[in-house]
Amino acid sequence: MSFRENLGQSESSGNYAAKNSEGYTGKYQFGAARLADFMKANGQQFSMAEFQSNTRLQEEVQAWHEGDILDFVSSSGLDKYFGKSVGGVSITPGSVLGMAHLGGKTGMKKFIESGGSYDPADSNGTRDATPLGNVAVPRGFGASSKTSPLSRRGLPGAGAIDQYSTPGGIDGLYKR
Repeated sequence: MSFRENLGQSESSGNYAAKNSEGYTGKYQFGAARLADFMKANGQQFSMAEFQSNTRLQEEVQAWHEGDILDFVSSSGLDKYFGKSVGGVSITPGSVLGMAHLGGKTGMKKFIESGGSYDPADSNGTRDATPLGNVAVPRGFGASSKTSPLSRRGLPGAGAIDQYSTPGGIDGLYKR
């Protein structure tokens, strides 16, 4: 299963119409703030209801979201950590996508630069850098047993995923 498929299963059990109690919407569970980032970056306007009912738009936003995170990693110099382990998490393009999806780009950066000591949990008790996939990690990012309130299936992993549903794989999004 690809990174994106795993993420969609974890966040909403693959349900594009999903909406959780905190207002996160769609297959990948986007909030209003991140959708506002997308609209500003792409000159588009839509409501949460329009987003929730438009599968094509949800996939477009997810692809942009992944590229935006990987551009941030590159421009912040965080790509120097690829191939290394931080706080028990293997740093790969997939793992940084998972971290930033859960805890934002700043949270992902703080985790990496702190050597893993910055490790907050969200309102569900999920740690920001929980790697997507069945990668065992000793503590912190991945130690939480709580998952998306919609799926309760556990977070899918990307710690070692080389390819996913983007043409050219995850490395095709990463700008060198």
